[in-house]
Formats: sequence, structure tokens, C-alpha cells
Amino acid sequence: MFKTNNLYTYILKNGLQRYKFKHSHTRPTNYEEKAGKKGVSFVFRSKAQMANARGFIVTSEEAIQENKDTLSHWTPNVYSWGGYVDAKRHHVMGFFEENLMQINTYVIDIDCCKEVVSSDDILLAGIDLGVTPTLIVESPNGYQAYFILDQPSFISKANDFKSLRTNKAIAHSLKVAFSKEIDGVDFGCNPFGIFRFPNEQNIVFYEPDNYFDFKTLMTWSMKVSDDHHQEQQDQFMKQFKTSDFKQTQTSWFKNLLNQTEIKGGKGILGRNSALFTASLACYSSNLDQDTCIELMTDFNASLSYPLSEREIRKTVRSAYSGRYKGASTAVRALMF
Repeated sequence: MFKTNNLYTYILKNGLQRYKFKHSHTRPTNYEEKAGKKGVSFVFRSKAQMANARGFIVTSEEAIQENKDTLSHWTPNVYSWGGYVDAKRHHVMGFFEENLMQINTYVIDIDCCKEVVSSDDILLAGIDLGVTPTLIVESPNGYQAYFILDQPSFISKANDFKSLRTNKAIAHSLKVAFSKEIDGVDFGCNPFGIFRFPNEQNIVFYEPDNYFDFKTLMTWSMKVSDDHHQEQQDQFMKQFKTSDFKQTQTSWFKNLLNQTEIKGGKGILGRNSALFTASLACYSSNLDQDTCIELMTDFNASLSYPLSEREIRKTVRSAYSGRYKGASTAVRALMF
């Protein structure tokens, strides 16, 4: 059994106040809060309540400690503000990406059969990849692996949330890397969202010395992303190198998948149109829809301004609806 005495402080990294502003039972006399902006965390007492956003907002580590025995889920990353939808203060609001104040940890959700994948398998995968998790929490349907930063990564609106996009790219690389080693990595789970609240009953691994430096992790992420993108390209081209002519074999298609800075504008396709055009090429080349979604997800992850996963699937489904034959010459000519 792992003790949680300092765990929550270790994860939250001064993102919340140390003690409650009012009615504190533990704040020392004349205590002064450390300088810096403080945010909020959202907590829930059951999965059913979490699914209905029925929870409450905490602004201090003291409140976390007071409620730790009755919490089921929380947001380990800190948000700038939180509010309640209803007058009775039952339903919370504010846990959306642009409201993030600081990233303390990346979390990978692994849905798996525990007879097939164990926590030891996750640790061995981490050792092989050079990114061993700091914390592993067991859930009814698998595990959640925490990769905790040594210092928080602060989110800013500057450059259209560039810091948030960088953090999302790192989170995606962690998922890609671990998915090649173990089954069950959930690519649809928001790495900065709501997760199981770690407690002494569900923690199966905790090593605080396994923390991560943001810049080092970013460099590692870029290499994983480059290697994965090249692997996808090689696999894709190998699949079609001996077949009849297909749009996926053309130079414009290869060039499109290598683009990272796609913006809308006159005479230039925007992200949705570029994704739709590439998906049409896959459809006309008889590539199955699931493989196309995987390819477009990888392409989207390399963009500086990526679309949501929901938008990717919607675009691919539209391209595969049968209403279109393939990417026309006129449309392709607008791309570069």
C-alpha cells in the first residue's frame, strides 16, 4: 500500500492554495501563501456524478486532504477558474482546455483486460521507451499512468495557445509510444481531463523520483512524432507500391501529409478541406475507413493548429459516404 501524505502536493505544484481561505483547521498562525496565481481543481464523488458534471470545486490542498476518502475523480491539472451551473451549486463548469492554467502531469488511460496487461507491463514499456510513469492508478477497466513534471507547464493565450498545443503534442507522443508496446491505450481520452482520484487503495505504483523535465520530454516527443510519421508513411506506401494507380501514390498526396502549417485563406485549402481532400484520396484508392482515420489522426497531430478528434472522424465519414469519387485536379491545385 502506497501512502499519499505528500502525493497531492507533489502533483498540484502550488497550483492551488495550501490552506483554505476560510474555516481552515490546519493553517499555521501567520502563514503566508506563496506568491503566484492560484487556480482550481474539479472533484467528484462517483463516476456517475462525474458523468453528469455533478461535483464541486476545490481551491486548496487542505480541501483535497479533507475529502480524499470520499473522492472518486479529479482534475490533477489546474484550471484558472470554476463555477456552478445551477443555483444549488451541484453542477460544475469550467473544465475546458482553454481554461487550463497549468499542466502538472500527462495521464494515459489504458483500457485493458488485467489478465493480459498488468501494471508491470506498463512499467517495462516505460523503461524500454525511456519514460517510466511516476504513478500508476488502477481503475475498474484498466490503469491510468501519470507522467508528472518537475515544474508545471503554464498555459497562455499567446500565439493562439501555442503552449497548450505543445503539451497536447507531448501527450499524443506518449500515447503513440506506449500503444506500440501495450494494448489498450485510449487515444480518445483527454490527457488533461478528469481522472481517477489516486488513493491508498488504487495506487499500484508510485515513484516520485520518476519526474520529467518539460524541455527534455518535448525533445523526446518530437523524435517519437517524427519516427511515427515516417513509419506510417513507409507502411502506407508499401501497402500500395505494387497496386494499380491510386491517388495515394501521387506526389501531391505525399506532400500534403508532410505539411504542418496549414491555414485557411483565399486560394489555399484550410485544415478541414485538406483533411477532406486527403480522405477522398484514401477512399478512391480503396483504403479501408479505419486505416484512413488512423492516417488522418497522425496527419492532424503534426499540424500546428490541429482539429479535434471528433472533427477528424466526421470529415473521414463524409469522404467515405459514397457521394464523392476522389480528390479532383481543381481542388488539389489549391493546396500548395
